[in-house]
Amino acid sequence: MMMKQSRVIEQQSRLSESLASCYPWLVLPHCEDESRQTFCSITKPFKSIVKSTSKFRIKEVLGHSYGWLIISRKTIVKPAIRHELISLWNPVSSDTINLPPLDLNPDQEIFAASLLSPPGNPDSVVLVFDHIVESFIFCKIGDKNWTTIPANETCMEMEIIDDEPSHYNRFLDCFPVNYKGRCYVAMSGELKVIEQVNPNQIMLRSLNCNLPPLDLSTSACHRRYLVESRGQLCVIYITLGGLDFRQVLDIKIFGLDSITMEWSQVKSSKDRAFFFSMNSYYAISCAANKSGIEGGFVYFTSGTDKILYSFNIEDRSISIRLPFKNFSPRTTPFWFKPDSRSVKKKTEVNQTIRRELKRGGEEKQMETSLKLKSRSFHPWLMFGDKGNGRALHTFIDPNLGGRHMMNIPESLIDFDIRYSKEGWLLMSSKVEGDLMFFYNPFRKNLIPVPPRTLWDANHSFGFSRSPTSPAGCIIVGISMGLFSYLNLSRDEQWHQEWRDDDPYFTPTHTSPVYFNEAFYFLGQEGNLGVLWFEESNDELLYHWDILETPTNPCDSLDQSYLLECDGNIFAVSVDNLGEDIGVYKLNKTTMAWHKVKDIGKNMFFVSSSSSFSMVAKTPGMGNKIYFPKIKGKEIVYYCLRTSKYGSFGSKQEAANFYSTTEYLCSAWI
Repeated sequence: MMMKQSRVIEQQSRLSESLASCYPWLVLPHCEDESRQTFCSITKPFKSIVKSTSKFRIKEVLGHSYGWLIISRKTIVKPAIRHELISLWNPVSSDTINLPPLDLNPDQEIFAASLLSPPGNPDSVVLVFDHIVESFIFCKIGDKNWTTIPANETCMEMEIIDDEPSHYNRFLDCFPVNYKGRCYVAMSGELKVIEQVNPNQIMLRSLNCNLPPLDLSTSACHRRYLVESRGQLCVIYITLGGLDFRQVLDIKIFGLDSITMEWSQVKSSKDRAFFFSMNSYYAISCAANKSGIEGGFVYFTSGTDKILYSFNIEDRSISIRLPFKNFSPRTTPFWFKPDSRSVKKKTEVNQTIRRELKRGGEEKQMETSLKLKSRSFHPWLMFGDKGNGRALHTFIDPNLGGRHMMNIPESLIDFDIRYSKEGWLLMSSKVEGDLMFFYNPFRKNLIPVPPRTLWDANHSFGFSRSPTSPAGCIIVGISMGLFSYLNLSRDEQWHQEWRDDDPYFTPTHTSPVYFNEAFYFLGQEGNLGVLWFEESNDELLYHWDILETPTNPCDSLDQSYLLECDGNIFAVSVDNLGEDIGVYKLNKTTMAWHKVKDIGKNMFFVSSSSSFSMVAKTPGMGNKIYFPKIKGKEIVYYCLRTSKYGSFGSKQEAANFYSTTEYLCSAWI
């Protein structure tokens, strides 16, 4: 018996020693046993450790402070009261601190929690937050009851400046973060600090510092995370789209100058990495050179899938990484990072850092557009890149692979591709979303577009013809409740119109199709919105209609694409992992989607900014869907004949998108 207990103690000691490593761990709760969790490292070699919280079950993680997780164990709802059971848990030491039951009103809900100081401090306090911070609810560790006091806000001189909390001034944007001994919070777009004046008094102080403005050019749906990173306070902005806004469209990070109190965008961070889970409201960061984790990335999970994503901060690409192939949780994963002050210094540190493939001598510099254009019987994938300290556009041939580069005009360095057609790119500024240009990378032609003075975010853009076409060019954009348009040859400003949708139409973030003199937009329910124009007395009149008959052809619309082929409209839908994919053709008579299993000699090229078809002239390229994803140096395609993914530079086939990378600002051209 004693030997068995000794083995258990020794095993727990090894687990605690492993978890005490300075890098973050992704925690995957077990759906069959809620008291057990698997801790997974993302360093090489990958490790997984199973821990058990036999004394309680984790319902929700409310926060992460000083190496402790603040856990909601159970919620008991009664007609007149709501009981919340909260505990502190340290996975490294396995210590648990149970706090007294918290009694709330039935309409109250705890959104986040934070420790104002480590639990070892004699005056350590746990602070919990509702969505609107009307009062401070806190508990000193060891107390038998929670304390509630008004959340008065003071100025720098500690005078009360706001004692009327509301949605407009006290909405908690994200999880509070401990930074340089203080607790910082973001409320209604403003940065504030919470200070513990004495054991029984907590004050909210204004810093007169607004958060960076949201980028509303592509979506009105965002998530924000406040995080301390290598001695700097940072905020992470996540732009969301797709079905139920679960798809990450972009990630931006801003760092705060603690002297000037001004934010600046972090465009490169090789010395650190960031981590968040979409279902949690906190983020963490760690130094790259000490942890064995590759720097310059944001690692995140989305929903309850088993995918670990990484976002490259420099080139704005998203890769799918899955070091946990044998684990398929149906519960929400979360991140844990040990407190660096409790981690013992090691003489040898694993510095396994995966580096990007060197591009310098291995890749050709494309100097002339003629060579690229004349050699190809199919489009190329194009995306922004940075190499040798210069801003470049990179082109990849889906058949031959390899990278060909072209300098980006200085005036377009901070521009994103919004639509691609007939060799022309419609581009909008990442800094000033109202600025737009047409750009032809082959001819190096730039055509200015009148600036947009519209306030609404456009999910997608399209244009009817080349901007140099004698027949004219109409540019359109669509958002949640409006659409905008511009006749390039006539209009000096954009037109914006409210849509009278019946039934309601929610557009996806995929590009429209211009077909039979009309723009077709794909909705999240699988239906179609149609916008067309006619001229009357030198005036352009618009017509908007919703085709109700087409409905969702499948359950997986994480990513969807619309295109025209052989005089018909097709839709391609695929889940984030690529395991559920379908191709659907719109029946013109019944106006219903019908699944097709073969597209003959046609090639489908799909991306959020450009989707179209071509007849294959190169043997072996037909009956395939080409995605804006790269594996190694090759473009990834899906073969309808084999129902497998592949690339022309490799004989290996795959059943999903594992180990692929997608550049968010990319297009077929």
